[in-house]
Amino acid sequence: MNNNQNRYRSLLSMKRIFHIGLSIFCLLCLLAQVACKSVYYNTFYNARQSYNVAEQKRKEVETPGSRLTPAVYRELYKRAIAKASAVLELYPKSKWVDDAILLIGKSFYWREEYSDALTKFQELQQNFPKSTLIADAIYWQGLTLWATGRIDDARVSLQLIQEETDSELFVLAHLALAELEAAENRHEEAVDAYHALLDDQEKNRDLRARAWQGVGNSLLSLNRYEEALKAYQNVLDSQPDTKTNFETRVQIGEALEKQGRFD
Repeated sequence: MNNNQNRYRSLLSMKRIFHIGLSIFCLLCLLAQVACKSVYYNTFYNARQSYNVAEQKRKEVETPGSRLTPAVYRELYKRAIAKASAVLELYPKSKWVDDAILLIGKSFYWREEYSDALTKFQELQQNFPKSTLIADAIYWQGLTLWATGRIDDARVSLQLIQEETDSELFVLAHLALAELEAAENRHEEAVDAYHALLDDQEKNRDLRARAWQGVGNSLLSLNRYEEALKAYQNVLDSQPDTKTNFETRVQIGEALEKQGRFD
């Protein structure tokens, strides 16, 4: 009887040890998986941080009176490209691969390396057709095509952005289309496009400032000076950033000068 009890207790002990060992093994596997995810997320996080610093420096360079040169942010975008490329090389199956590709493409765009930028935006669309970043890739592709002088192709890309897919990108794409018309000296069409945006974006202060500035610039090109001055006043009423404020006041001066109002 005692032998049977001892065997039973021994079996119970072995089962407990087995279950404890199995639990520890599963826990270690889970921790390893979490650690792995943490590692490749941190790799992408570092790339995104570098990109954000580059964005900040680029805006500083564009601020009137800045002594920084574009070389500063170009180097920072280069670092962002290197760090995001590490995600693709070391963790090609991670969930942040499409994010890394988009970030690389945008960094190439701001470095004015347009051929490389287009390659990345097209790579994202081809390799990740179900990605939530497809609309972003198409938008940046449109901007890049515009920068390379492929105006008709740029229009096609920007017009592909649908409001139901991404309402914010839809607005930015149509703002870019309005600016494209102005750059092509189609100022009447540009004014109409800007006004269409203004009708739909009553609460977006930054966008309204940018759109009113576009309206003013196109009206100035059309020699419609009084209308241009009213548009520029709407820019200032929107409390724009320093760069937009400075540019608008310069344009106001030009409009007044063309009217002969030198005082």
